[in-house]
Amino acid sequence: MAKQRNPKTRSKGKILKAAEQVFAQKGFTDTTIADIAREAKVADATIYEYFQNKEDILFSIPLETAKIAISGMETWLKYFHNPLEKLRAIIYAYMDFIQNNPNYAAISFLILKQNRKFIKTEGYKKVREWAQLITQIINEAIKGGYINKDIDPYALRTVILGAVEESAIRWLLLGQKEDLLKKAEHISNIIFNGACNKVNVNENEIHLTIEPKQTSKEKDHNGL
Repeated sequence: MAKQRNPKTRSKGKILKAAEQVFAQKGFTDTTIADIAREAKVADATIYEYFQNKEDILFSIPLETAKIAISGMETWLKYFHNPLEKLRAIIYAYMDFIQNNPNYAAISFLILKQNRKFIKTEGYKKVREWAQLITQIINEAIKGGYINKDIDPYALRTVILGAVEESAIRWLLLGQKEDLLKKAEHISNIIFNGACNKVNVNENEIHLTIEPKQTSKEKDHNGL
């Protein structure tokens, strides 16, 4: 039998989900505690039982969501043995998560990225675990000879996260019309074609045209 969450945990989760939606729609500055309470269908005072202020709510959203995302990803990665497959799976899973959680994506990429206070929070530490997981797998791939040993793992991680996040921001700003999983395929191919060791790579081809050697008479006849 599944373990049920206690009422306090459910209420807090309900408030965070409501805040996620309102922040994504109105932005952080224009959102009020009253807006969040109205969306969550609770009294304003109820929110202050769990959070100090609006910013406290904002910083709590990635903490709870990242816990779920990281736990799910770690479970899936157990089914992959090749580190390149793991990296590809991470790119797909990240894109899929963004596509299925556009409100969270809007908060993460359009609001939190601009708030310097976020890096001092527990939510930021949990999000960093995601980046550390990617670095760990990149190092595994380098050690196993799958990725060029001259590649800086942190630079490659930046490329992966940057490509995904840039795609996500564009997707959000343009109204979420693209299929992000199609973009994941292109990103994976570009990254791995550039970073991976090439096994059995063909050298540059040289095309030769061989013609019969001309005799002296033929040279004279051709004016050579």
